[in-house]
Amino acid sequence: MRKISILLTAGIFLLIIFIGCRQKAIYHRPVRQDDNYQPHYIENVVVDDYHVTGTNRQYFQAAPQRAVVVGETLLETFVALGIDDSILLAAGYEGTSFRPEAQYADGYAKLSVQRGLRLNKETVLAMCPDFIACGQVVFTADALSSTEFWNERNINTYCSVNANSPTSSRQRETLEGEYAFLLGLGKIYGREELAGGLVAAMERDLQQLQQAAQGRRRPRVLIVEDLGGTLVSYGRNKLAGNICSRLHGIVEESDATIGLEDILRIDPDVLFAVTSDGEPEQAAEHFRQLPALRHCRCVKNNQVYGIALSYTYNSAVKTGAGIRRLAGGMYPDLYKELDKRDL
Repeated sequence: MRKISILLTAGIFLLIIFIGCRQKAIYHRPVRQDDNYQPHYIENVVVDDYHVTGTNRQYFQAAPQRAVVVGETLLETFVALGIDDSILLAAGYEGTSFRPEAQYADGYAKLSVQRGLRLNKETVLAMCPDFIACGQVVFTADALSSTEFWNERNINTYCSVNANSPTSSRQRETLEGEYAFLLGLGKIYGREELAGGLVAAMERDLQQLQQAAQGRRRPRVLIVEDLGGTLVSYGRNKLAGNICSRLHGIVEESDATIGLEDILRIDPDVLFAVTSDGEPEQAAEHFRQLPALRHCRCVKNNQVYGIALSYTYNSAVKTGAGIRRLAGGMYPDLYKELDKRDL
C-alpha cells in the first residue's frame, strides 16, 4: 500500500510539472531584448477594491516580457505600440462587439483574446507574469486584489487613471490623463517616440476642431449609459465630458448617476448613449424611443448618437477617434467639412 501511495504521489508530482511546462510553453512569448533600454521609474496609481488610493512609483529595469493585459482597448494599444509580442495573456471583457481601428485591425486579429475568464490571484500567479496592464475594475477582492499585492511580489502594474468606476465621480478624469497613460506605456517599453507621435496626432486633431468650432453656438451635451436600469452620467469630471467641454460643449457637473427627470431638466441639444457591450445604434435607439424624452431637443432634432464605451472611458489609443466621434455628434455639419480634409 505504501509503495502504491509513493508511486501515486510521484505521478501527481510529475503531472503538475508537465502541466506547468505546457502552460509555460503556451503562454510564454519572448520579446527581443533591447540592450539600450534605460531603467527608470514610472508613476501610476495604487488601486484597491476599484478605488485609487494613492500614487504608485515603480521601477522598470527592463521592458516587460510576460504581460497580462486585460481589456480590448488596452490590447489594441499594445498592437499600436508594437509591443503585443510581450503579451502572456490577452483577456477581454468588452464583449464581441468591440471593433479595433482599421490601421490596427490586422494586428489585433492575430491576438488570441480570451473572454469569459474569471481572473483571480491564483490563476495569474501560476502564469508567472512580470507585468499587469488593465483597468482599475480588475483590482477587487474577488479578482486580482490590489496593485500592492502584485508590487510586493516584484510584478509591476499599470492602470489607466481614467478607468474609475462609472458610478463614482471621486476622481477627476481628463484628456491629459489619457495622454500620460500612453506616454507612460511607451516609456515602459522603450517606445517613447511612437507613443509621443500618437499623442501629438490626438492633440493636433483636438486643436483643429477647437479652432473650427470657435464662435459657433455652444451645444449642451449629455453623455449617459444605461447600466441595467441605472443611468450613469459621464459629466465634466469624466473623460467623455472633459473632451466635450474642450470641444466648446456645455457639459454639466452632474452626479454620477441620474434619472430621466435630470435629462428632461438639462434638455440637451446632443445626447450620447454609451454602450459597453452591444451596438451603439441600439443604445441610441433606446433613448430615442423613450416616451418621457419625446419632447427633448436632442430627440426632436435627431441628435441622439450611440458611442462605444471604448471611445469614452480608458480610451488609450482610441482617444483620437473618440475625440472625432464626439465632435461629429456635436457639430455634424462642421465635422463633414473637416472630414473631407482627412482630419
